[in-house]
Parts: sequence; C-alpha cells; structure tokens
Amino acid sequence: MKFCYTSRFLVSALAMFTTTHLMAAPATQTPSGAKAVIQKAYMAENAAAARKDLKGQWKYRTADFVYTDQSGARHTGEGLRSQEQMVYSHAKSIKATTRIEKFTLNNKTQATVIAAENATVTFSNPQTRKNVVMKMSGRVRDTWVFRNARWLKSQTKSLSQIVMMDGKRVQ
Repeated sequence: MKFCYTSRFLVSALAMFTTTHLMAAPATQTPSGAKAVIQKAYMAENAAAARKDLKGQWKYRTADFVYTDQSGARHTGEGLRSQEQMVYSHAKSIKATTRIEKFTLNNKTQATVIAAENATVTFSNPQTRKNVVMKMSGRVRDTWVFRNARWLKSQTKSLSQIVMMDGKRVQ
C-alpha cells in the first residue's frame, strides 16, 4: 500500500513538473509567444531609457551585441554604452517607443524583427539655458537569440533614420 501511494505521488509530481517547467519554455519559442516576449523586452528597454538606466537597457542584449549603422559601421559593447551614458547624463527626459512591424521566428532559437522606433529626447542647452528637443524615428532589423531560457537581442541594423532638432532635420 505504501508503494502505491509513493508511486502516485511521484507520478503526480512528475506530471506537475512537466506541465510547469517543460511545457512553459516552448511557449516562448512559438511565433506568437516569442513575439509577445520580445515586444515586452522592447517596452522594458524603453522604460529603462526613460529612467536613464543603462543596465536596464542592456538587460535584453547579448554580451557580444553589435549595432550596425546605415553606413555599415559596426559599434559594440563599451563604445555603445559610453555613448548612451553620455546621452543620459545630458538628457532632461527621454521617451521612446518600439513597434514590431514584422516578426519572423527563424527557428526556435533565433528571430528576426523589423521594428519602427521613435524617441524624443529633451536636453538643456547650456549656453541659452533653453530646452532643445531631438526627435528620432527610424526602422531597424533586430536579431534575437534564445539563450539560457531568455530572448536576447544580439544585433541591430539601422535600416532608416530621421533626426530632427527643434523641428529641423539634421540627418
């Protein structure tokens, strides 16, 4: 009788473990599940930017993250972080949004996203002491990889970008 009780307990425990652990992970690897997780990551990155939280913004990037600008120049790690930190130190406010336009799950461990990005950064001009508003809009192609049960952005390629300063186009 004791063996039967123990067997049922083990079967129940195994079923519960399978349902909660093994079944939960693949949901983030289906097209709709991965897209939802990645959209939340974009939202978290944008919220971190609004708080000027560099660590929070890099939470969803791989250690070997690469940004390629429109001219083909590649920017990595520390250089990107120092540029972003400089923006944060001078910005009065940052508001950013990212919207997924196209999502492709290439396999269960890689996804490609075409996203529209918009940001408004307000700076204070130290000479005039007036606010300067920089607005950026563009499209990017991001590559996301599924590592250690998380989706992380491994590279970004700028497809287009428009930068305006106080309503005048600068790029």
